[in-house]
Amino acid sequence: MVTFELSTFAIFIYGTIAAIVIGIIIERLLTLHDSKIITLQKRSDEFIKLSENYYLPLGSVAETLRAETDPDYKVRPKIFFFKLAKCESLFARFSDAGVGFSFPKYTQECKVAACAETFLTAVNLLIFNDDRESIERVINYYNKRPDILSFIEDIETLLDYSTFKSICNNGEIIKKLYNYSGELANSIFDGITEEYKVWYKFEFRKQHTKQNIEKNAKDEKRYIIKLHKDIYNKKLR
Repeated sequence: MVTFELSTFAIFIYGTIAAIVIGIIIERLLTLHDSKIITLQKRSDEFIKLSENYYLPLGSVAETLRAETDPDYKVRPKIFFFKLAKCESLFARFSDAGVGFSFPKYTQECKVAACAETFLTAVNLLIFNDDRESIERVINYYNKRPDILSFIEDIETLLDYSTFKSICNNGEIIKKLYNYSGELANSIFDGITEEYKVWYKFEFRKQHTKQNIEKNAKDEKRYIIKLHKDIYNKKLR
């Protein structure tokens, strides 16, 4: 009888301890869950603000640049130049505000960053010959005339525009800018849709995907540099 009572008591004790341990584990899991939800909510709020102020405007102007450089249509130099100036101004805003690319899906984040770098490299080298003073002049001109009518009104007086016009006849450059601007726009819009999903959810072969993105971006940058050198050497001859 005593043995039975002790066994029952031991089972009761163990059961109580187990219940307490399980309770603590569940409580911690719920706390971690709540903490994760708060973190995700905070990141979502920040992402929405970044999208409104930076990502969507950049994606939109990249989309208009794709339309403007469509090989099936003739480039309109003044409008094309306006959109390039707007794009340069947006990238300058990114830099001044210390804003980087932060997207809910990690590999998409890498994709947007790679597309942006490739596009900006192409514009700065092939359009502006990597001349920082020229780029800054164009940005300042745009910031003072941010609507297209006032921008194009005195555009002929801008030295950088007269140099730019000849580039509009270079089919290879226009086609590349068409591709790069399209990839940038698509990557941004695709990345924004991920906001409705879980941030940095598990992605199979994530690192491998990132490495492929970076390799493709490096290959494109090497092509841009070679194309720029070829164009520059032809001008010297």
